[in-house]
Amino acid sequence: MKNVFDMKNAFMWEFTRVRIVDYQKVQIETTQLPHSYFPELTEEIAAGSVHEYVQQCGYDISHFITTYSAVNVTKEQAHLLNCKKGIAAMKIMNRGILNDGRVFEYSELINLDYAVSYFTPFNRFKHQFRKK
Repeated sequence: MKNVFDMKNAFMWEFTRVRIVDYQKVQIETTQLPHSYFPELTEEIAAGSVHEYVQQCGYDISHFITTYSAVNVTKEQAHLLNCKKGIAAMKIMNRGILNDGRVFEYSELINLDYAVSYFTPFNRFKHQFRKK
């Protein structure tokens, strides 16, 4: 996993969670958080809502930068997800940004049977610009 934080050699929390939906393992999430931001992080907190914890620590979350790409499940991932190695999955890389611009979270997710819908307002200016 890449170090996306501006803190070289800083101690990072890293944990992996497997999400289960309708009794099926569908997602592996590996998350990194800077220890200096969250020195009191525990396994119990990491098992719950990390974003709720971030807000409870007094941080103001601004936005997330998310990248999606299609991948094939590795042998290790297949073992965790109880599926066959090589099946198609969605890799989701997510960076959480605080209001002051600092990255507070980096996550990589492997998700089986991933689907998403977006609500995108029509932008007449962009449409006209693309016509040129």
